[in-house]
Amino acid sequence: MLEQIKQLPGVRAAGFIHGLPFQGAPDGGFEIEGRPLPADPHQYPDAEYRMITPDYFKAFGVPVLRGRGFTDEDQRAAQQVAIVNQSFEKQFFPAGMPLGERIRFMGFDRKPQFMTIVGIVPDVRASGLKPPARSEVYANYFQHADAAMDVALVVRGPATLQPKIERIVTAVNRSTAVNFESMDGLISGTIARERFQTALLTLFAASALLVAVIGVYGLLSYAVTRRTSEMGVRMALGATSGSIARLVLGQGGLLVLAGVALGLVGSLIATRALQAMLYRVKTSDPSVLLAVVAGFAMAAFVACYLPAHRASRIDPSEALRAE
Repeated sequence: MLEQIKQLPGVRAAGFIHGLPFQGAPDGGFEIEGRPLPADPHQYPDAEYRMITPDYFKAFGVPVLRGRGFTDEDQRAAQQVAIVNQSFEKQFFPAGMPLGERIRFMGFDRKPQFMTIVGIVPDVRASGLKPPARSEVYANYFQHADAAMDVALVVRGPATLQPKIERIVTAVNRSTAVNFESMDGLISGTIARERFQTALLTLFAASALLVAVIGVYGLLSYAVTRRTSEMGVRMALGATSGSIARLVLGQGGLLVLAGVALGLVGSLIATRALQAMLYRVKTSDPSVLLAVVAGFAMAAFVACYLPAHRASRIDPSEALRAE
């Protein structure tokens, strides 16, 4: 099946994996050759265990940092091999290279054997975007195929090939159900809750901005109406339209500065509550705070400009007669 899929035009890589990222993977204890196991089985070394075919890392664009990846020759070799990630190396071999060391998982194969570590790959957030990467061990699927027959097919290529891939899969077994999904879709599904929370907060923030702008406009518009006669006197005594507009804008600017200062203090206080909803973004990120301040300032300026413009167009004679 894999060989036929690889021959399709546009396919860059194809592989199997037992325990697709974001959909869970077996987790089990193992032993390291030459190290005694604790008396309590609950204290055994623990890591996620995934079985893959040789081109799996190529399909995901994951490089082998040290050592080598799996090869077709491993399938026919008597010695079982494994690849570990950087978190595994840091946790269990902090003082030296794990290449060449042997480990044996309990509970997956009928007759567990020691596997030789032949490569090290980067950490992958296979459990989700928020949890930190865990120690992972990748085994050659074809050396353990009798342990788990359920696998996911990973193909790096255009989505237009889906009908052809489905025909290849169902040719092996017509009753096989085939469902295609992109990795972008899987990742999006893991953060659906965070997306909803963000959309809800965005709606609340937009409502708060609208209320603030309406409030600034209403207050300044009311102040201009109350001070119509005063501004008429000022203009009769020589004040220009520009000076009247600056006077109103200055009053609005003080309100805006006060609101910005209080908002920044409030945002810093609320950082702990917001931290759980963010990924790789600091709650006190200067660029984000600057963008929010600039956006609010622009909206507030429009709210201040309209009453200021109306005040600058006041006719002194009409303002004095109104008094």
